[in-house]
Amino acid sequence: MASKSFKETFIEVGQRTLDKDRQQEGIYIVSVAPIVTGLMVVAALLYVWTHGWGTLIALVCALVALWGRWILQRQAAKDFADLRMSQEGFEKTGKTEYLEFIHLRGEQMLRDNKALTSAARAEIQGLLDWAGQREKP
Repeated sequence: MASKSFKETFIEVGQRTLDKDRQQEGIYIVSVAPIVTGLMVVAALLYVWTHGWGTLIALVCALVALWGRWILQRQAAKDFADLRMSQEGFEKTGKTEYLEFIHLRGEQMLRDNKALTSAARAEIQGLLDWAGQREKP
């Protein structure tokens, strides 16, 4: 099998990146790129008037936004792993405690985390529906 040229690889990656319908596996929190970009523009504009101090403050705010998203993403990934582990645990043992955990944690995530992507919300709702179907009446 012949390897792809740089041009072919570049085009393929670009098309995947620009595809709005792609599923971003493991991306649970919305992007802060617009906020960070805006803060970088503000930082550049402030450099002229504040001689660096305003720029520094704006860039620190951008770093805080990136760090906050990283923290939320890490927590959401852990929560999703726990939900999937509970799903597997129920399938192996049939213990209803796993279903209760899925309900409680899933509803809390939907209620508390306003930064979840629509795909993450749909995945949680799918797990809640799955657990609801398996509960005994």
